[in-house]
Amino acid sequence: MFGRTLSCAVFVALLFSVDAWATELQICSMDASVTLSKSATTTITDVSGMEGTGAKQITIATSAGDQNPYVWKYISDATAWKNYEGVKFWVKGNTAADNWGVVDIVYDNNYYHVYAGFEITTSWTEISIPWREFVQRNYQGTINQVLQAQTAVPTDPNQIQAIGFVIKPIQRIDTADIAQPLIYRGPVTFSVDDLRLTTGITLTTTPVPSSVGLPRSAAKVALGQPLKILILGDSISYGTQLNGATRLTDRYSALIQTMLNTALAPTTVTVVNAAIGGKEYWEYACNITDIVKRESPDLIITEFMINDTVSSGGPADQTRIAQFRDNVNKSLDIFLRYDQADVAVMVPSPPLADITSHAYDPWAAQLEAAIGERNLLEINVYDHFMTFGTPATLYAGDSVHPNAAGHQEIADVVYNTILPYLQNGDGEAPTVTVSKAVLYGTVSDGVSPLIQMTVNGVSLGNLTGAWTSQEVTLNVLPASTTIPVVGTDASSNARTVNVTVGP
Repeated sequence: MFGRTLSCAVFVALLFSVDAWATELQICSMDASVTLSKSATTTITDVSGMEGTGAKQITIATSAGDQNPYVWKYISDATAWKNYEGVKFWVKGNTAADNWGVVDIVYDNNYYHVYAGFEITTSWTEISIPWREFVQRNYQGTINQVLQAQTAVPTDPNQIQAIGFVIKPIQRIDTADIAQPLIYRGPVTFSVDDLRLTTGITLTTTPVPSSVGLPRSAAKVALGQPLKILILGDSISYGTQLNGATRLTDRYSALIQTMLNTALAPTTVTVVNAAIGGKEYWEYACNITDIVKRESPDLIITEFMINDTVSSGGPADQTRIAQFRDNVNKSLDIFLRYDQADVAVMVPSPPLADITSHAYDPWAAQLEAAIGERNLLEINVYDHFMTFGTPATLYAGDSVHPNAAGHQEIADVVYNTILPYLQNGDGEAPTVTVSKAVLYGTVSDGVSPLIQMTVNGVSLGNLTGAWTSQEVTLNVLPASTTIPVVGTDASSNARTVNVTVGP
């Protein structure tokens, strides 16, 4: 290995730039003399490259027998990595479809992993990836923590073991083929040349919204233009445990598509469900090119927590909760740096048994804090399920995944949370002033004679006995009931808010 200074930067990644006089340290020339390690279905071919005497063309395929395909360059001495700001290499895709890749850095004798994604074109492009883009798989430490822990002893078990290329997530997003939901992604073919460490990377600022809102999506609705929503999630969003024949129509993503198309007409709303069972934030954060950029959504809704928590040691073990939070922070920031879509974050439903134990409360609090720090719209399904009167009726037989009724509840929470923002042209929550809201009903239950009515979070006091109005007829039940009330915001626009009437 050797240090050098170069003044060539033909193409650089879009999220950051590299100074023309950056210091670089070659990790692997990728010339014909280089030997790489690979998994069973991966192929490596020597081809002409950008620098030196050649490059490596890699085809990473997946199959039932090779579900974690990789190409690795083993590292004998990684102590200098802490002095650099990221990795850099040349890459060229074989076809237009080979437009995504994932870098894998392996460290520790236990082979812990951190990953970062990159975009591929059919021309040789120089890619630079700073350390901030790497998300961790095993919740054992960030890439910066790993680098700072390096010593001068090559046999130190904490040292970086390898760097290479993989496919993550392994499975594709859903298809209409219910009988075969597990479809492996790949193959992807690309050539790589001159893998280096680099300094001089200038990071762009993450575009954190100034206030909570869905401005891009609301603008399209205001113009009556088509709206695309992309769901990134795990088995909850995928619809695991739903009836196989109706899973695609019973899960909450399909329900909100129908509800929003009705409410937002003439805007046509399409909801793409890209959920894969068992997945976590990091698996989508390191693959934004393949999933998010390919779909080009107007609104991204993320739904992760349970699997991230399990990988962190389980909800009862909070020793790695800081690593969980770091992954959430990095993942949400990567989605924000995509900067082409609004981002909303769901705090998902917990397993049934954990409703009474509140085991997931600390993890949900971390997720909510990350959402609040970034002024993102929070879709709080977690609290809805935690406070629901009969949660067992919302779960499938495994007591982990929502059943059809549970997905309807999730759909209601998502719909009621995002609709006011979509209906308002600037994407912010409308301020609705209801000067007069008199309903019609009779309190006849005898158990709950006092009815508390709230309009948009403002209490209108207790109602009792008979009360009338010619606008709305409503039979008040012991359980709360929600109806729409039309008001006028500060811009004299008609807005619909939900009025909750209940005991």
